[in-house]
Amino acid sequence: KYNLDHDDAATGGIDRWIREGLAQYRTNQPRWAHDSCVTSLFHCVIAQNISEYRRYFGENLRCYLFDDMVGNQESVYRDICRFLGIEFLYDKPYWSWMSPRSARPNNETRAELANFLLPEVKRIETVLGRDLSVWYSKW
Repeated sequence: KYNLDHDDAATGGIDRWIREGLAQYRTNQPRWAHDSCVTSLFHCVIAQNISEYRRYFGENLRCYLFDDMVGNQESVYRDICRFLGIEFLYDKPYWSWMSPRSARPNNETRAELANFLLPEVKRIETVLGRDLSVWYSKW
């Protein structure tokens, strides 16, 4: 989200944005505070929601990761069409994954963000029954 909405990569803006979001999350700021990273962080806490959807919908629920789409867009799209019982109608990639900017947080900010995200990623691994260590092995 940051790379699409901000143009201050050279000034450390992403570090301020992430740290401000983490602070707001920890103090229960509203998730609709769209001027901050806090909204994005609320969207990272999904394991409980997936678990509840799975409990309610059972086999009528499929979860796909963005990594799946990046890795093999056509295969995932075909699987979605099969699952929904609809015809596969498009024979070329839908999306481009290119971002117009490439701001990267510094190591200290990345470590703080990783400490926040790791417990949730572990819960998501359990709920989905998938190994997501590729997400955190480089943190």
